[in-house]
Formats: sequence, C-alpha cells, structure tokens
Amino acid sequence: MRSIFRLALTAIIISAVFVPAVAAVAAGEKTSHDEKAVELLREFSKTLADAKAIKTTLTLSSFFKADRRTQKSSGTFTVAIRRPDKLAWVLRRGNGITAKSDGEKLFTLAAQLKKFTEKPAPESLAGANDFSMPLDGMGKGGVAEMLLADDPYAAITDGADKISYNGSVVLQGSRCHKIIISKEDRDLFIYLHDDDKKLPLIIKYDMSRLVAKGYAKGVEPSKVKAEVTAKFNKWELDTDIPDQTFKFKAPANVRKVNSFSKSSDKNRDPLVGQAAPDFKLEMLDGRAGRLSEHKGRNIVILDFWATWCGPCRRGLPAMIEVAKKYADRDVLLYAVNQQESPKQIKKFLQDNNLNMPVALDPDGRRGDLFGVDSIPRTIVIDKNGTIQAVHRGFGSGTKAQLQKELDAIIAGNGPADE
Repeated sequence: MRSIFRLALTAIIISAVFVPAVAAVAAGEKTSHDEKAVELLREFSKTLADAKAIKTTLTLSSFFKADRRTQKSSGTFTVAIRRPDKLAWVLRRGNGITAKSDGEKLFTLAAQLKKFTEKPAPESLAGANDFSMPLDGMGKGGVAEMLLADDPYAAITDGADKISYNGSVVLQGSRCHKIIISKEDRDLFIYLHDDDKKLPLIIKYDMSRLVAKGYAKGVEPSKVKAEVTAKFNKWELDTDIPDQTFKFKAPANVRKVNSFSKSSDKNRDPLVGQAAPDFKLEMLDGRAGRLSEHKGRNIVILDFWATWCGPCRRGLPAMIEVAKKYADRDVLLYAVNQQESPKQIKKFLQDNNLNMPVALDPDGRRGDLFGVDSIPRTIVIDKNGTIQAVHRGFGSGTKAQLQKELDAIIAGNGPADE
C-alpha cells in the first residue's frame, strides 16, 4: 500500500523528473516585515533584475526524514542567463533536468527518461520555468522562479506572513546577512553576501510544516524534516556569455517527444487503454457507490489530490470549471482526496470556496489502483470504462489538453484509440 510518505517525498525531492511543483500558498494579511530585511531583499532583487547577463553555479540538495526513513538527493547545475530570452540551465552531476533557450526555441532534457522537448522560446524567461516541469523541482516561490523573474523580490516573498532580519553570520568564509521569510506552510532562510550586490550564498526552504500536514492523522512538524537547500557559487554579472552556451544538442541516446506526460506519446502512461479498476466511492457528504455504476452513463474524471499539494490547489479550480463546462455531455468529476481527514477537507473547501464532489481515499488503496505515486494525478475514463488519458502534475497547458481529450472522447475518437 502506498503511503503518504511517498506522496510528500515526491513533492519535494529534486530527483523525480515529474515531481509536481510545491507552490507557496498565499497566507493572510502581512503582519510584520523588518525594514532592514526588506531593504536587503529589494537590493539583491534589483541587482538580479538589472543584470543583462548572469552566471552562477547552483547545487540543490533535498533532505526528508519521517517515519524513521531518510531520503537525500542533490543536483549541481551551471546557470547562464542573458536577458530577455536566453537561458542555459545545465545539469552537471546528480539529479535534475537541463533546459536551454536560444531565443527562438526552448529545449528541456530529462536525461533519466531519455527524452527531450522542443517548444517556441517564451517571450519572458519566467516562462521557461514551467510549473509542470520546474527547473528546480519547486516551481512557484523556488530558486528558478527567483532567478528568472522580472521582480525576484516579489517571487520570493509571495505569501509571506513575516520577513525578519536575524543579524550577520559567517558562512564558508563569507560574512552574510541572515533573513527569514515565514509563510503559512514553510520558512525560507536566506543568506545574502555582505557586499555591494547582496547576492545570495544559501537559500534553505524548510517545508516540514507542509509535509507534516500531509499525513492522514497529522504529525508535529518537529517530527518531520523536509528541506531543500540551494547553494550558489561564483556569481558573475554582466559578463560576456557566448551564443554557443545557449545552443542545444540532443545526446545520442534520447528522443524528441511533444510532452513528457502527454498521453498520446509512444511511452504514454501504461494505464491508457486499460479497463479502469473498480472501487467503492465513499463520498465526503456520506454518499456511497461504485465507479462501475457510471459505465455506459458517464465520462469520469478522477483527480487525485490533497490539501497540502500546491499544484493540486492550483489545478482544482480548473478541474471544476472543465467538469461544469462538459456536464451536459455526461462528464463527471470526482476529486479523490489522498489520506486526509474529512475535517481537514471540509475546512479547505470552505476556506477556498470550492464546490466539488470529493471521494475519500483514507488509506491510499484507491490511489494504488491507478498508480498514484505523486499528485495531482488525473485519470479520464470513457463511458466504456476505458482509461483514455492520464495527467501527472498540473501545468499551464493541462486544462486545454484535458478539454481536447474530452472533445475527442465525446466524438468517439479518444486518445487511447489513436
């Protein structure tokens, strides 16, 4: 049986190529921001934003410990940026992905999968950090968004409840300013060089609270340790970067695909084309039934999610909107919650003004039937009970792709039949 440990771990480790981005959740009104901390953050933000070219070396390390289990992962990257549209995010060792934009095309390489994608280059470099395949494994509020954003300060402080200054310390022989950004579900510890540029040496993301909330019965954050640490080395600003740096050449052992997760890819999810496993639907409102009852009557969307999952929270409104749009064509949505209590779920729905049918999966067994090892995971089942599409994660193109698939299924030519 799959445990919440696996879901939570997949949500933060860098080594999982399809890891859903863990997004900062906007908290309530800002309460207490230290003026010196804000000034220092704005200073380094301006330094990055004003630089026409940036080079640095970045090591991302993740650490997870809970239930007497420990998981570590790391990846070292060289990063080269030339504004407005050139990027070379290159994995040198360890785990992670490579992305290059030459101003015309954006290439993303997942060497572990032996695949790469080719897309038109985004107008803004921020568009290179697709949250369905984030460069740093974190997505919104992470290191990649900070480096590529037009306003790094806004990117890194989004959702901050408190920004505090904690004095100066010496790290790796350099004196640094220590700043803590506290958010609803995480803390950021930022160490800025004490020089005229105030660039970061280390940024540590402590997401223990976020992961602790993901356990079905809940655990104290003190009993969970979930961290991602970014260490920077040798910043170079407004330096000359040759055009060749941004050119992409695919390795011999990889192949080009349209999408890493698109169901029509030759290496699509193995569930596509298979009969959907039947299971008992235990609903949040007390109703009960079986998935098989919809055979011959409905196209069913199963969206596996949890309240602590940032991409899930971003994706749920889109799922609700799609289900509503296609309701008169017999499309039905079940948001299958993963291992959380009814009390947690009801509070989340109320706080976020979400109205959707929620099925409960308190032990993860329903998710196991559909290969849920990370969330969100969305399954589309036709009226014959055949799985037509599987989506892993939620990105900018997921909603449009889902609607395209539903149109094809309704027309009698679903993705699994192609």
